[in-house]
Amino acid sequence: MSFTGSVFTDLLAQSAEQEEALSPYVVGVAVLVLFVLLLMGLFAFGKGREHS
Repeated sequence: MSFTGSVFTDLLAQSAEQEEALSPYVVGVAVLVLFVLLLMGLFAFGKGREHS
């Protein structure tokens, strides 16, 4: 492997270490908000409809 190749792989490894993963709590809150909005939409849609 050449010197420039090893420098390039070192830079890639350092940039990969600095990336932060998306927090599971952020994903959970986003999904919860989505489901609550869908539930509110369902209630709003069914509010004015007659029961059969």
